[in-house]
Amino acid sequence: MKNNWNKILNELSYRVSSGIPDLSNEQHLIKLWDILKEHKWPVDARVELLKNLDEVVKKRYYQTDKGQSAPKGAKVGVGPDGGTYYWANPDNSPAAAEDIPKEKGSKEKGPDKKRKGQQKSAGNLIKNFDVEQKKSNDPQLTEEEIKHMENFKNLGEEFTNPNTSEERKKEIATELVDTFGLTTNKETINEDGKKVPVKLYVKKNHDGGEVPRSVETMVKSGSWAPSSPMSNLVNELNEYLPEDKKIKPNTIGGLGEKELKTLFEKLAKPKFKGESTYTTKDPTVNSIFKEDTPIGDLKESMHKIEGPGDKDGNLVPCDTDENKRKHIDFLINQNESFDRVKKQCDDFINDSDMDKTQREKFRKLKKSIEDYEKDMNEVIKDIPSEAAQKRVDELNGKLMDDLHNATPDLAKGMAKQFAENAEVTREIAGGDEVYMPSSGTFPGGDKLVVTREGTDMVAITGISVKYGRANENTQIYGFPAEAQSISRFADIKKNEGESDEDYKKRKTELRTRNGKFAGQDGYALAVRDDIVTDQNKFNKTLESSGLDKAVKDKKGLHKLNNEIRSETIRFQEEQRKKDPPPSERAIQIQLQDHLNKYFKDNKIQDRFDKLIDKKVLMKTLTGSEDGKREDGKSHSNRNLVNSMNPIDFLGVSTMGSTIKEGGGMPTLSWNHQAYEQGEHKSGTIDPDTTDTTLLSNWSFSPRHYVTSGRKGGGTLCSVIGGNPDDSFKGGTEK
Repeated sequence: MKNNWNKILNELSYRVSSGIPDLSNEQHLIKLWDILKEHKWPVDARVELLKNLDEVVKKRYYQTDKGQSAPKGAKVGVGPDGGTYYWANPDNSPAAAEDIPKEKGSKEKGPDKKRKGQQKSAGNLIKNFDVEQKKSNDPQLTEEEIKHMENFKNLGEEFTNPNTSEERKKEIATELVDTFGLTTNKETINEDGKKVPVKLYVKKNHDGGEVPRSVETMVKSGSWAPSSPMSNLVNELNEYLPEDKKIKPNTIGGLGEKELKTLFEKLAKPKFKGESTYTTKDPTVNSIFKEDTPIGDLKESMHKIEGPGDKDGNLVPCDTDENKRKHIDFLINQNESFDRVKKQCDDFINDSDMDKTQREKFRKLKKSIEDYEKDMNEVIKDIPSEAAQKRVDELNGKLMDDLHNATPDLAKGMAKQFAENAEVTREIAGGDEVYMPSSGTFPGGDKLVVTREGTDMVAITGISVKYGRANENTQIYGFPAEAQSISRFADIKKNEGESDEDYKKRKTELRTRNGKFAGQDGYALAVRDDIVTDQNKFNKTLESSGLDKAVKDKKGLHKLNNEIRSETIRFQEEQRKKDPPPSERAIQIQLQDHLNKYFKDNKIQDRFDKLIDKKVLMKTLTGSEDGKREDGKSHSNRNLVNSMNPIDFLGVSTMGSTIKEGGGMPTLSWNHQAYEQGEHKSGTIDPDTTDTTLLSNWSFSPRHYVTSGRKGGGTLCSVIGGNPDDSFKGGTEK
């Protein structure tokens, strides 16, 4: 780690706007954390370094003595309670600072004011905790459990009361931890050194045993989701707790909740026993990936299928009743993911250091999978049939239900992985010919549905399976797909008289319009450069998207786009000329901050807004002028339109042109699954029943920049249909 320190400091110099790292500046320390992470420093080494820096270089402010001046170069201001203060390091040398504590009434917050704000936030959390509502929501609660919650509320209100003495706060904090077994889902400070919202759990019941779910999650802000008030309450309590009693993330087997979620999500990822992967050497696979089709045009490494084999070593085609039963048997009994999850459960169950209530959770989790395997095997003999499909639906729903009841914190990650298997088994049970691609990065489609006329394959449809949504009002399920990935499913018909070479060139041109991030080689603004630079290509792309009607001045927009592109390229070249030059990744990461400043300094947003008719844009992307759906709720594109900048518009309009010219991606359907109100829901939006050439039936979101935690993504998109429950109701279900 010592060997790369000079390189690390050079990298930090490039990433801070001043060029001079200030190790007392919180923002600079966050950037340092990112760089250390990129240089493979272990988490504990990063934590130790920043802890030492905090002790040695901590920024402080000092009050000047009467008649004396602050050190030369130090920033001076009026303190929160009057008096002249200056920012300095412990040795009294001047230190840069983003702000100075202001006099009372100022909008800027000093440290004390910020602390009071956090205390108030924690106090409101406790104040708003409604025991009576909890009783109403869960009639099964005993009197002792209700008293247990009332005790928590009373202690919490006393703790957050500003008049409570410091000594009494210590007593209460200790009592809360001892009596209620408080834990969190994660640290209140993340790996990037930033404060983050958390969930606060109550793990001890009145008798010291396991609490009901309603008690476990009794402290919350609105919906059960991480919140800043919960984080503030934890931080406030920890200030009064000794080290051995501080509230920490709930760990199991030495793993925190986040690590545990990651582990079980990985274990649940579909993987099958034995020789189960077949390439285009196999006759069935070869017939699926036909030339000159969106599926066949995918790169060769994607041309692989998972499934059972026959005596000759070929993939068993899922085309007869007997073979469909073989495929279901394979998906259930050759599924290594089930075995991996059960084995990990056994490890925790047999861990003598494990809390007995936690061991019980993993017993339930293991049993949920065992029950699923047993029940599915009983159905196989009846496949395919309407009754079998109904039963498979029930069992897939029961599995999701059992997962959430056994381990609610781990369920979503596992369910997301099992969702693919659930949808494939459902389709096969109903009589469809369905295959599971081998590639974990198969673009858009997580399964392939074959349509036959007699023995001939006449259509291959990819199904994108997305699990979960943030809440029941959003139209977005799972993680949206990247435009550059979805574009591969654009279906382009060969024109009469068109040569094979010209046809191939035209397909490539259409499917490669969107890039992955701003600053990408050949995609400076996250769309292909020629679309930006060539006025005619820009106009044609805009017109084919249907968004041209929202543009008041095409020439003006073309000029503005090229101005931004030129600045992007200029900045990158400038960085590369430095000695020593920063890494390409460092340049990519810096680009967002640079362009944000460039936009501000050059009034780019104001200039863009004058070129765009927001009402027309809103109507095109949401279906209404105010961005509201028929049920009165907001369309997922509404916020995008309201905050849209030139790069966002360029990405959406370019992808829109691909959608329109590609026939709405007719070979790609969208399966949405979620576990809501105690029920597993699943449905598919199909291009045959939903007009996927209509941009208001899509959701778009920009992710155009590389950051320390992600590699861009470009324009993210997914088909959502006309209302929030299109995937669960009416004519869109398959």
